[in-house]
Amino acid sequence: MWRWSDGIRVAVGYAMVFFALGSALTVHMHETRTNLPQYFTKEIGETEFEELLSRSALEGLKWHVEQFADGSKCYIPEAGQQLAPVTDGVLERGMELVEEATIGVSMEMQPFEHYWRYKFINTEFNKTVIQYNENHKVVLGSMAKADPQSVRRTLERDEDSYYISEKFSNGDMCLFLGENRTLDVQYRCQYDTPVDFIRSTKEYEICRYTLVVSIPSLCEIPIFGPHARQSPANTIYCTPATTPKLDAVTLIESYKPTFLGFGFYHLSPYPNWTHHDTTAILMYHQEPLTGQSETISKTDATFFEHLSYACLQLVDMGLLKDSAGKPFTVENNFTWYAKIIGFEGELIEATGLRLRDGKLLIYNVDPELLGEMEEGNLNDYERQVPEDVSNENLKPSGPLDDPAIVQMHIHEFRSDEDDTVEEQYDDYSNLIYEQLGAQGIFPENDGNPLFHPF
Repeated sequence: MWRWSDGIRVAVGYAMVFFALGSALTVHMHETRTNLPQYFTKEIGETEFEELLSRSALEGLKWHVEQFADGSKCYIPEAGQQLAPVTDGVLERGMELVEEATIGVSMEMQPFEHYWRYKFINTEFNKTVIQYNENHKVVLGSMAKADPQSVRRTLERDEDSYYISEKFSNGDMCLFLGENRTLDVQYRCQYDTPVDFIRSTKEYEICRYTLVVSIPSLCEIPIFGPHARQSPANTIYCTPATTPKLDAVTLIESYKPTFLGFGFYHLSPYPNWTHHDTTAILMYHQEPLTGQSETISKTDATFFEHLSYACLQLVDMGLLKDSAGKPFTVENNFTWYAKIIGFEGELIEATGLRLRDGKLLIYNVDPELLGEMEEGNLNDYERQVPEDVSNENLKPSGPLDDPAIVQMHIHEFRSDEDDTVEEQYDDYSNLIYEQLGAQGIFPENDGNPLFHPF
């Protein structure tokens, strides 16, 4: 994980190298990025940012770096190289259209049936976004319109067009971070609907959220449209704000969590923008909510219900891939094993996930089957897989009354016509234990495993 001390050493090192190369690198400190001129901007990761500096130095370009109090920094090309400015008044006019479309309106979104809903409320005095269900309500962020300190909005752009970003603070307390939740609300043009609605929501970091609201009337301003891309001579590149060091979980030092929902996070090596290194670790944190006095036990049916949803989300996000790098889908047959840990790094459960014929089964496994997961990725657990995996080799590695895999809980998604749960508890489990002794993803063909650890 990036630390300030590391960042200072890197900055000093680059300054010395670039000075030797004859490039003009200067660093300025600012409170926020809103002090920058409204030019074309793009957010990139730390690794890409460092590569950009190296490439610019080798090409003899001139630039300076703006450093901000929130830990982010921006690469600013020399002004003489003709940045493409945005027309004055665009942000103000855009916000007028947003207010006209949303004032007095309550928008709702329910991405998962029978669970969390999201509501965006814009009143005369406040804007608020809440996450709720029948029993609980969590304020993700709010903004008091009359408070200048609370109103933070900027004009941003991605690969295709501009959008308006508003930062909401003052969300409910996040017990893990010891801070209030925060929210980035993005207002975007959308041509194909006359309706204002919540397009998507995401927890991109722990207790840090993004909510995208589609505002068709924004399309009246050309730069908010999908065809507003231009070819400026230069672009300002910025890194995201840094997040607090999570001392409670040492694994966060080397893994960046992907939020799956329902308290589950998928850990992958950092940085891992394309998820090429699929891991076998899930992190679970059931934070007590308003009106909830106890956390969910791992033996509670609710825990496995949440795990089921999280596993389906894992597949839906394309994080589980075959040996060729192609994401598995619910149409495939495969088995995946993972350890589930808590925010203190403690083992909660070791589970197997099996998708077969559109049915999802989740069951407990012996943690020893998964081995020691010091690094967490499958490269540490590759074994020489025998080419012959016929039924003649299906011999258990231990006494039959002491199987390696103990099936305790099964949750299956099936149609109403299904009357029974198909329990897959056979020599296939023993084969995995005997031949591999490790977790991984294994596609299946006609019920027979095809081993492709990656």
